[in-house]
Amino acid sequence: MQSDQTTKTCLLFLDAPFQSYGASSDWDIRGTQWFPTKSSTVGMLTAAMGYGRTHPELEALLPRLSSFHMIAVAVPTEVRLGNTYSRKVMPSKMRDYHVIREGQTRRCERNAIGDLAVNTAPVVTERWYLNDSRFIVLLTMPTDEVARIQAALENPVYLISFGRRNCLPSSPLLRGVFDSVEEAWNSEVAKALTRGCQMIELPFMRDVDSPGEGNDVIMDVPISFGRRKFGSRSVLVNIPNSMTTGGDSDEESNDAAVPDSV
Repeated sequence: MQSDQTTKTCLLFLDAPFQSYGASSDWDIRGTQWFPTKSSTVGMLTAAMGYGRTHPELEALLPRLSSFHMIAVAVPTEVRLGNTYSRKVMPSKMRDYHVIREGQTRRCERNAIGDLAVNTAPVVTERWYLNDSRFIVLLTMPTDEVARIQAALENPVYLISFGRRNCLPSSPLLRGVFDSVEEAWNSEVAKALTRGCQMIELPFMRDVDSPGEGNDVIMDVPISFGRRKFGSRSVLVNIPNSMTTGGDSDEESNDAAVPDSV
């Protein structure tokens, strides 16, 4: 994305043992995308600025924050094989099980003689996470928004988490403000995090202006957090052929699969 003097780009580094970014999950299976979603990123910003989910001003603010151009780049882990050879791999997915509603009414059912019987059985849900994942997120926004966003991320009002409240950052989130995406990516900060890789060499997902420019559409643009209402956006997903994914063999059953290539 080309930038000009009216916009700035914030470089965020998302680093945590666990991250989770659902976009199409149901009640019993809470999946995760391979990349941070627009809703999770906007949620981090609103939490940092002190807006709760039901804040009366939040829904008016969401369209402006959602309009920020977003590029999420996975920073792969290097796995050493032997003394001299290493392989870069994508984050793996991990499945966890949660038991909820124990001792509470789940639903009423009629028994064999037609009487209503209360089913109080615990509900077991699946929660999916990305293991040991790291992402660079480049957010391009109007210049007049930068000071507020920067101040909030450096001194957040509410706790920042990566998709779920138990997914806490391992390191500082904001790593710099730059004049353009190109300047941010070519900065010493980004080079240190990516070990000098070009963006095209790494897995990424970025906003596109029209569906014809992308290869996927996801429902992750927040319209209302309180009512859990989301809109769609078109994205371009790039997964280099040299990258591999790991995780549970059933992982494709939750949320979006990764395209083979673009």
